[in-house]
Amino acid sequence: LRIFLKMIRILPHNYIHVMDTNKGITRLESGPKMFSYQDHEKIIEGPKKMISIPPRHYCIIRNPIVVDEEGHPVINEHGEVKVRFGETEVRVHDDLGIQQFKPYADPFPLYPYESVEENVKKCTSLKDNEALKLKCIRPFKDERFGGVERFPEDTYLINGPASYYPLVDEVIVEKVQSIIITNEVVVVLEAIRDTKDDEGKDRTAGERWLHTKLGNFIPSVDVTIVDFRSPKAITEKKCIHLRALKTTTDIYGKLRKAGEEWLVTLETSSTHIVSPQEEHVNDVQITALSSLEYCYVVNPMRPDGTHRYGEMELRKGECQFFLNPGEYLANGFQKIHLLEENDLLLLKAKETHEEDGTVRKAGETWMIRGPCNFIPNINVQILEKRFAIPLGDNEGVYVRSNKTGEVRLEKGKQTFILQPDEVLWEKELAEDLETLIAYNASGTSFIPVTIKNGKRVYEYILPKNYKRIKTNAVRFKAPHNSAVQIFDYKTKQKRVVFG
Repeated sequence: LRIFLKMIRILPHNYIHVMDTNKGITRLESGPKMFSYQDHEKIIEGPKKMISIPPRHYCIIRNPIVVDEEGHPVINEHGEVKVRFGETEVRVHDDLGIQQFKPYADPFPLYPYESVEENVKKCTSLKDNEALKLKCIRPFKDERFGGVERFPEDTYLINGPASYYPLVDEVIVEKVQSIIITNEVVVVLEAIRDTKDDEGKDRTAGERWLHTKLGNFIPSVDVTIVDFRSPKAITEKKCIHLRALKTTTDIYGKLRKAGEEWLVTLETSSTHIVSPQEEHVNDVQITALSSLEYCYVVNPMRPDGTHRYGEMELRKGECQFFLNPGEYLANGFQKIHLLEENDLLLLKAKETHEEDGTVRKAGETWMIRGPCNFIPNINVQILEKRFAIPLGDNEGVYVRSNKTGEVRLEKGKQTFILQPDEVLWEKELAEDLETLIAYNASGTSFIPVTIKNGKRVYEYILPKNYKRIKTNAVRFKAPHNSAVQIFDYKTKQKRVVFG
């Protein structure tokens, strides 16, 4: 019986796969050595160089072999190394203390059925402002986080600074860069599911809140960034108008009900960041009154934040104030009434009230005379401005009493002032008399005669630019050697006045 041997040199850190064609099993032979094999043996792979993993590197092996507690391959009953078919294994240089990572500091061969799923690669380095978002694809116990149980579709983060070695039970979703939170920019977060925020406060799914802590910020997988917001500056001349979207407690510790509106002024804060539970309505500019101005504020707000709807409040200058939500000015800014010595104001009480120790009943009228500065309160209405009427020897005015309806003539040398219940009355004249008065005022004591169709006709045409003040007493100049007949409608008597 002759046995023919074949020889092959296996260099250091090299290996071959030898198949026994009689038994149908394959084994590993590694160098350095001279390997002799018989006719029923066949080299099916190699010689190949062993795989060397440098520090901070890894590789992934498919169909890894089964090893015992000491790291020696486990042989099955057929004399072949046991293999975990369909599985993958991550091999690293250093012992990381995690079961899923197999340390191989020395070069290692690939046993039969083993293959390289992913070549040797450097691990992923994460900076302090970076993180990896990972997703579990099959259940495992994550020893990196103290043995946390992971289930398929779970997502989680690994924050830097760190070195990341991939696990076969997870995939990388994305690399996340941190957001820098400054005094100028903050973020609005929304909870995707029930979770705890960075301060340990419980958040329910759909809840939104502000993250204002300065520095790098990486949102967890349970929250999403919905908005970036900057603080709004508040000055002495400007404040902000806010509205509560739902019942909440604001940053200043005050309970705000849904729909409630309020102002944030410089007395409260110099800047304000609108929270997700608030809505910025607009900026409110300050209202400034000079010493000669006043205004009425409609629906003024009480100190407790409620309104006195339907009421008004008088505010006099000099002063500055912000109009609260719901307040507005009636008729804007109004000038103080500056009354001279002969100026008067006719006033009327809107409702019963007491003013300067005098009780004014609703509907009562009275007058105030200058010189003074007058500001009407909310219960007083200014009917009109009047003036003292200076009368000469041949001047007069017609006055009518609103109480009795009587009309009288005030004439003579005096300064006449109407009473609160009196008004000037307009005296109407017939067309011919009006024409006669007009010609008399121009120096003609008769109406000129016009000849039309051979007849003498009196045409009552008023002279140009003539306009009579109807409240002034009618005056007629009776020249020398003339007479004027006057009829008194009250006494039904006539009299003649000679010029």
